[in-house]
Amino acid sequence: GVEGGADGGLVEEGAGSFTLASLSAALAVSSGICFLASRLCMSPTLQDWNIPIGTVLTIVLATAFPGRVKGLQTGAEAAGVFGMQLFFAATGASGNIQD
Repeated sequence: GVEGGADGGLVEEGAGSFTLASLSAALAVSSGICFLASRLCMSPTLQDWNIPIGTVLTIVLATAFPGRVKGLQTGAEAAGVFGMQLFFAATGASGNIQD
């Protein structure tokens, strides 16, 4: 959430508080979920179900262990912001390339 800061400005909860350990943990958990989903989809009937099964695994994990998953939030947010910035930089660069 957003709270009032000491100087009267608004401060987002958890802003700037991620560590390399939380980022590494978030990446490790997401890699594990992707690996498990890909292993579950090795049969020809489930071949195109990687993303839905990964989504279900993520929801089950977050529901079963809400306290542990909450600890991954700051690292996951940092990775998400970096990914969005990378996406916009790549799409912006491709729009500015002249033939």
